[in-house]
Amino acid sequence: PIGTSTNLSAGDTFQGTFDGQGFTITGLNVEHQDVAGLFGYVYGATIKNVTIEGANIYSNHYAGGVVAWVLNNKGNIKVPFVMENCHVKNAEVTVTPLNKDDGNQAGAIVGYLSGESEAYVKGCSVTDAVITAYRDVAGIAGTANQTAVITGNRLVNVTVIADHTVEYTAKKAVNAGIVAGRVNTKATITENEVDEATSVTVKVNTAESLQRALD
Repeated sequence: PIGTSTNLSAGDTFQGTFDGQGFTITGLNVEHQDVAGLFGYVYGATIKNVTIEGANIYSNHYAGGVVAWVLNNKGNIKVPFVMENCHVKNAEVTVTPLNKDDGNQAGAIVGYLSGESEAYVKGCSVTDAVITAYRDVAGIAGTANQTAVITGNRLVNVTVIADHTVEYTAKKAVNAGIVAGRVNTKATITENEVDEATSVTVKVNTAESLQRALD
């Protein structure tokens, strides 16, 4: 992915503006233990006007069809993040557990959306996609943190799967959703369109995992 660490001084985190100018990226295949997507770690930034089609994204922690992890607060310096007019089609995004604090943060658009400063995902769409993780998994964003805003997006035939049949040493809440999985009480999720074919499934194989799904 573009941006493989949070080391801003080394230039390993994407910053700035990416304008896809309406072009389509096809056949994107990304596998990375920590962050997987077209972009891995993004600090602030604007990402717009791009379509990702036929992608396979795999990680053990953060994964998104466009961005895995959005940061917008580093050393008390807050910068805005905007993603707009980005589209993901015919894609699979998968996050599987490796240790006690992963298997999470999976979304077709963005895995983890920090909202410690302004953070927007708007006017994006997901079509014919499957997003699978142990927890914090959804059609747009695995997590919408702090004051993140997800608005005016569209989901068509999107399957979200929280797989609690996998071996995992920690007991974590499911946090699976159609638009966003884990949602901070300050976040705003509004005016997103979802068709009838879009669904959320929680897979369980024990009474304990069933109870977590029901909580």
